[in-house]
Amino acid sequence: MSGNSLVLVGRFGAAHGVRGEIRLKSFTGDPAAIADYGPLSDSAGKRSFTLKTLRHVKDDIFVVRVD
Repeated sequence: MSGNSLVLVGRFGAAHGVRGEIRLKSFTGDPAAIADYGPLSDSAGKRSFTLKTLRHVKDDIFVVRVD
């Protein structure tokens, strides 16, 4: 994937707790729909992330576990 074909749908934030979870801010129309997009990739398109769990915190912020 080239950098020009990517769309920003979310941004990972700080770690959450000690069990491998991380905060995720969703930029999708329906924030919870970010889990329906399939594997996400980094801005370079080189690393892929699959969301294993998605837990709503508030508004467009979630706590996720990635595979």
